[in-house]
Amino acid sequence: MPHHASFILYVAHQRTAGDFYRRVLGAEPTLDVPGMTLFDLADGASLGLMPEAGIARLLDGAIDPAAGPGVPRA
Repeated sequence: MPHHASFILYVAHQRTAGDFYRRVLGAEPTLDVPGMTLFDLADGASLGLMPEAGIARLLDGAIDPAAGPGVPRA
């Protein structure tokens, strides 16, 4: 069974990041709800955009991307 890559980027502003990737990829997201914007990429790969606050909650505070030294945040 082939494995497909999923990339999730932690972003400060989900809507702004989503608009940027719409333009860059020339595509609409397959999922766009509060907490996650998802784009399908080539060969079954996907790109997800998650607000920093969402990942901090999801991981129960174990990781705080906003407190990191900058990029990358994935």
